[in-house]
Amino acid sequence: MKSLTTILRLSPDGPLLNKGGGSGKSTTVTISSPILNPKPVVMDVDADNIGTTSFGSRKVNFTGTFSDVQKKCAKQAFSLLANKHDNEFYIFHITIKEGSKKSNFVFTVCSHPAAKDGTPGELDFNGVGVPTSTLPDATKIKTIEGRLTKHNIGLTGFGSDESKIVKMGLDALTDDEFDKMKDVRFSRSGAGPQPDVGGQYDQENHTVHIFNFGFDEGDKMALGTAPADLLPSAAHAVIHESAHVIAYHEIHLLDIDFSKKKKAYTDLLLSMEKEYPGHVRVRKDTDGTVVGHDYDGAGAVDASQRSKYIKDTKELDKRFDDANKAQKKIDSKKVSTVMANFTKDTKSEPALTPYSRKETIAAGTDADLKHRAKEEVFAEAFSIFKWNKDWLGKHRPKMKSFFDAKKHLK
Repeated sequence: MKSLTTILRLSPDGPLLNKGGGSGKSTTVTISSPILNPKPVVMDVDADNIGTTSFGSRKVNFTGTFSDVQKKCAKQAFSLLANKHDNEFYIFHITIKEGSKKSNFVFTVCSHPAAKDGTPGELDFNGVGVPTSTLPDATKIKTIEGRLTKHNIGLTGFGSDESKIVKMGLDALTDDEFDKMKDVRFSRSGAGPQPDVGGQYDQENHTVHIFNFGFDEGDKMALGTAPADLLPSAAHAVIHESAHVIAYHEIHLLDIDFSKKKKAYTDLLLSMEKEYPGHVRVRKDTDGTVVGHDYDGAGAVDASQRSKYIKDTKELDKRFDDANKAQKKIDSKKVSTVMANFTKDTKSEPALTPYSRKETIAAGTDADLKHRAKEEVFAEAFSIFKWNKDWLGKHRPKMKSFFDAKKHLK
């Protein structure tokens, strides 16, 4: 074969087949599992090259007038393309577009994650997708920004197109889900802590960092099954990290409560240290953090201050106790209610992407690592729920039911 190139491009036939239907004049498309993200691929093939590779038992539509020679060329091109993707893709539609010297075949491809050893297939979102059509226009962006502003969700450090992609991903979430993400910030960061980490939720600062890997081919590939609702691939990392924010919401509120009570205690203590010099003493950790106090009995202060001193010291002790109780609530809440319920409801279903499987295996028997790995499963499932609900329902029905029932919001 003299010339063979592949260019990802959304062809006229792609949108039709994105819905799982067939077009053309020949046999109806037969696929044994749900169509996932058809990916049209353009291949320029010299018409005088004759291939003999068979499509096997797969039924493929031909649109346009194909000569026998052209069909053989298309079959050979199919063989090369299938091998390139380790046979993870089925080509199930071919359109011919005649050129002056060669035929241009447009292949529509779909992913088929086969089950292995009885284990449900995994969805590798890095290996599926179609070229994204267009980013949102100014009117759509304004609408999305209005939703984000309502919940004080902000972005920082993103380029123009990157910002649009992040907003597209966030727009897939509901207002109820945004309620669980109030005040969060999405920040564009550089390289991640690991090569395959696209993002990370910094719980302490309530900030989501999106790394370089999260935008890997983000403007070229897309996720989804309906042409009108395709999302750039980078949206997966955005939605994934949003899931972490939602999962942590309950503990985040406890953190806020503790911070407020600690500040109330610290502010009063420092003001009393100035008002009653030598009688109220601040205890600090080695790094200067206020950790407690002690004070003299009321008889040690001037009689003119004694009444207020007694009132202030009682209030100081109360605020100290309130802050301690708030801290104990955080310490006792090792797993959020959302994650506890997700773990219980979906315990019979395995990890659903290569990344979440890797994290699950790496966790071993360590309880804390197993919880963290399960949260990665939760985040991957939530993201796929947003852009390929049908796949989740077929391969991880309990996970889909969990989100359908809005248990992640309870």
